[in-house]
This record gives sequence, structure tokens and C-alpha cells, in this order.
Amino acid sequence: MTLLEAIVATVILALVGVACLEGTQRAATLQTRAEMRMVSVTRAQSTLAEAAAGISVGAGSALVRDIPHDVRVGVRAYQPSWASGAGTSLQRVDVEVTDARGVVTHLTRLVESPRQPTRP
Repeated sequence: MTLLEAIVATVILALVGVACLEGTQRAATLQTRAEMRMVSVTRAQSTLAEAAAGISVGAGSALVRDIPHDVRVGVRAYQPSWASGAGTSLQRVDVEVTDARGVVTHLTRLVESPRQPTRP
């Protein structure tokens, strides 16, 4: 093997090594983003479940006791036209969670809540 062949082989090996390392770095970045997204979705799902449970038992707007600063919960009354004569109403529960990068995860659920009895 000549010196020129050794240099060419070393350059080719270095190029392949750099490409592999860049791929590994990108995979690690994607993994980190996926983990952050999973944490945000899990927090939003748990907050949404707690808020929906509070509505279904009639707790009203005092749904979630300790809401972190990066979580917003909104509740809106929703009465579809097809359910106007029913004894229940629906409420729309919106939850938004902002992760450390500023990405917002938004989840919505319709919750059936008993209607307050009307006085004759």
C-alpha cells in the first residue's frame, strides 16, 4: 500500500465517520423532542381528565386546583342543536400546555354534565 492509497482511505473513512456521527446527533435531537412532546401530551391529558371529572360531578370552574403557569384550562358551555330537549348539556373543556421550547399542545374534550333543574 502506497502513501497515497493510505491517505485516500483515511479521507474516505473520515467522511463516513462524520456522516455517521451527524446521523446519530440528529437522532438524539429527534429523541429529545419526542420526549418533550410526550411529557406535554401526558400533562395535558391528566389535566384534561381532572377537569372533565370536575365538570361531570358539577364542580364548575373550580376544576383543577394547582394549575402550573404553563397550563391553561378553559371550559365553555356547548349545547348542540340535536340535544336541545335532552336532560343533559355538554361542556367543552380545552387544555393547552406549553413546553420548554414554547410549543403548545392543545387537547379538547366534550363532557356531559347534568343540567340544573329549572323551577316552574
